[in-house]
Amino acid sequence: LTHDERIKELLIGFNSYFMVKAAIQLRGMPEHPRSVIEFMSSEDFTALHDELTNTVKDNYPVLMSCLDRKQKRKLEALFA
Repeated sequence: LTHDERIKELLIGFNSYFMVKAAIQLRGMPEHPRSVIEFMSSEDFTALHDELTNTVKDNYPVLMSCLDRKQKRKLEALFA
């Protein structure tokens, strides 16, 4: 993977965690591993994940331009 692809994957994974947590809470599901697996196996998760992936890929340059120099250095350090 290229450097930018690795950053995109990180953004998608990081945001997927919060997306799953929020969806489970909104559905009133108990917060335990079985609920996570159940939701991640659903069509709703697939649709949300696809939307998140497309959003990150389509807006990556804008997302990166919002970071200041210090934030960019911290992000670079994750992949050093």
